[in-house]
Amino acid sequence: MRIETYFPVGVLFHDINKNLADKIENVVIPKLNELDEEYPDTDFYENKIHVDQLIPELLDEWIQAMLTFKEATGISIKEGGELQYKIRDYKEGGIHESHQHGVSGISGVYWVRANETAGKFRIHTPNPITEYVRRDEYKNLFMSTHIDITPEKGKMLIFPSYLKHEVLPAGNNAIRTTIAFNFEG
Repeated sequence: MRIETYFPVGVLFHDINKNLADKIENVVIPKLNELDEEYPDTDFYENKIHVDQLIPELLDEWIQAMLTFKEATGISIKEGGELQYKIRDYKEGGIHESHQHGVSGISGVYWVRANETAGKFRIHTPNPITEYVRRDEYKNLFMSTHIDITPEKGKMLIFPSYLKHEVLPAGNNAIRTTIAFNFEG
């Protein structure tokens, strides 16, 4: 007898080199603090902070990770498609409700900084039935409804845009600044 794994979903984990991670933090945080807006904790999709121009090495990392993920998974993106990104600085209690970024494309998140009380990043299974199935074990590979990932400075995740994900509530004195990005599918 044997059990085979079918319908896997890949998630790429990549750690940015420490010197580049420090450079990104030293560029992004002062720029974020300069925003004098109704929502000073984010630049949304208006790209007020042009990280692709300020830190071209980060753009290179995004592209290389996307190409590695694309080759491994077969997920395609539009040639010449738009790269979208936004920066978000989560405060105590800050969340981002469950959402996805469309049915095609490749998405990612990069942690500019994070501490131990930063809200975890939760990825939900694309199999919606698992949450309704009666089960004996919740952490089983075949029955898990989600996985929680602890944010860490310099860590990047790449995943299919269709995967639902969310940011869990940030705790006391949370430090959690991210750049979420999408390669158009």
